[in-house]
Formats: sequence, structure tokens, C-alpha cells
Amino acid sequence: MARAKHRRGGRWLIAAVTLGALAVLSAGTAYAAYRYDASTSDRILEGVTVGGVDVGGMKRDEAVRTLREIAEETLYADLVVEAAGHTWSVTPASLGMTADVEGAVARAIAVADEMSFASRVYHRLRNVPVGASLDLPFVSQRSGVKAFVQQSFDEVAVPAADARFALVDGELVTRRSHSGQELAVRAATDRILEALGQRTGEVEVPVRTLEPTVTTASLGQSIVVDLSENHLYTTEAFRAYSDHLTPDGALVILRWSVDVPRLVDLWRRSDNELRALTKGSAMTRAKLIGLRRNLAVAIGNTREPEALAALAGDSEDRPSARDPMVREHIRWAIERGRLRHVASQTVN
Repeated sequence: MARAKHRRGGRWLIAAVTLGALAVLSAGTAYAAYRYDASTSDRILEGVTVGGVDVGGMKRDEAVRTLREIAEETLYADLVVEAAGHTWSVTPASLGMTADVEGAVARAIAVADEMSFASRVYHRLRNVPVGASLDLPFVSQRSGVKAFVQQSFDEVAVPAADARFALVDGELVTRRSHSGQELAVRAATDRILEALGQRTGEVEVPVRTLEPTVTTASLGQSIVVDLSENHLYTTEAFRAYSDHLTPDGALVILRWSVDVPRLVDLWRRSDNELRALTKGSAMTRAKLIGLRRNLAVAIGNTREPEALAALAGDSEDRPSARDPMVREHIRWAIERGRLRHVASQTVN
């Protein structure tokens, strides 16, 4: 019986030793697995790609270096911008685009942190790909693109030109109006940002048309008085001769003799009638008082008694004729006529 007890005690001892050994072995294995996982935590798991580039098994610095080289292919690629016949060659980097390489590598390393300890060790020990695909984000700066558009603005800008009259070599000519253009800054900025997002190699940006304030058609019937000469320049035939403009946009109008009755008729018109007559024409630039002054000068240059008599008259519907500047020119015109009359009597 003593022997039986001794055998049972021996079996329990063997079992205890065996269990202890297994426990020690398991603990050692777990510790070894932990140490292995910790020692490889700075490596990206196999099967992880960033922007289509396989970075599995790489350490942080290696992955950053690799992805930065890939990103520079995009950042320093040529982008051709076109607008109204002008062309610029720029790069996304020069427009302020950047690539978040550091952030992409951090997310690649973090793929392992999202897995359980056992799964992570399993994939590391056996090099089993995890099949994770991450983006390499590129960020465009609107401020950088807008700065480029504004810098290019002056190269494209062509101001609109108003139609106008001018004396060229003693002849009255008209300069035709023409449209202008300028970059549509907001729309151009949006278009370039869209091209950067799509990684295109060229983009055409929109241009805005600028219309003149005074068009050739709006000049209408006009009268131009040259204060230095006893001549009246008329442009009433502009529309009839619009098809005969010279290539540089000039239409030569010949001088006519002074039309005294026409001058007197204009002078006797009320202010409201003169406004209506000159509305929409280049004569509005001289303003009503300026027109009265010019008429007074032109009538004074005629030295015709009948015309000068019209200047001497007054009317309530011509308040512009009572302006001090206009009154001064009326006095000048009448005095000019008086001197001519005196000179004529002296000769006779």
C-alpha cells in the first residue's frame, strides 16, 4: 500500500513539473513574441501601399525618402497655362502645392496598431501581406494660385478704348472704339486649381471682355468747335461713312465753312434742348456750360452782327448762358465784333 501511495505521489510531481515547464515555455514564447513585435514596430507591415507605391517592410525614414521622390515627380511636373494667346510654364510646387509625405508614412505605420497583438505578430513572423492601400495626399493652396493669376494679369490686360474725336495734322478724325480684355481672376484661379487636382499638363483660363463706355455707333451727330480757328468741324456724316474707315481706325472729315445760322440756332436753343441734342455723343464731355462757351467763341470768330446780336439776348430757359465763364466769353465775342466794326469804319 505504501508503494501505491509512492507511485501516485510521483505521478503528481511529474505532472506538476510538466505543467510548470509548459507555463515557462508559454511565458517565454509570449515574451519573445512581444520583444519581436516591439523590435519591428518601426517597420511598415508587408502589403501596405501609399499612392500605389509598395512601402511594406520599410522603416519610417526609408518610406519618407521613397515617397518624397515619388511626390516630386508630381510637384515639379510642367503645367502649361494659356490665356488669350499668352502662355506660361509653371509647376504645381511653384503654385504652392505640397504633398503630405510625413502624414502618409505615419498612417502606413499605424496600420499595424489597428490590428490585434496576435494578428500583428502573425503577419510579421510569416510576412503575410495585409493588403492595405493608402493615398498620398497633395494639397493645393488657393492663395498661391491666385497670386500667380494676379501676377499674369498685366500681361493679358488690354484696356477698352472709347471712340473719340481728334485733330491730326489739321484734320478732324475719329478714333474707333474697341473692346478690351482682362483675366477673370476668380474663374482663372478655380480653373487652375481644378487642373492641379486632376494632374493635367495644360489648362486654358478664361478672359473677360471689357466694353468701351463710348462706342463708335454712339457718337451720333456731333459738332466740334476749335477755339483757335474760325472753323466749325462737323461729324454728322460719321455714320454714313463708317464703312470707309482706314485700317488704323481713323476717318478723315473735311472742313466746311462756318455755318452761322446753325451756330445761332444752337445758341438760341434752351438748355434742355441742348442736353437732348448732345445726349449719347462725345459732346457731353464738355458739359453744357462748356458747349455754351464754345458756341460763344465760334460766334465771336464770325464777327457777324446778326450772330453777335443773338449772344446779347437773354432767356430764362438758357441758365447756362448766365454762367460767369460763359458771360466772359460773350463779352469777348461782342467786343471782337465791335472792334471789327470800328476797324471797318476807319478803313472806309
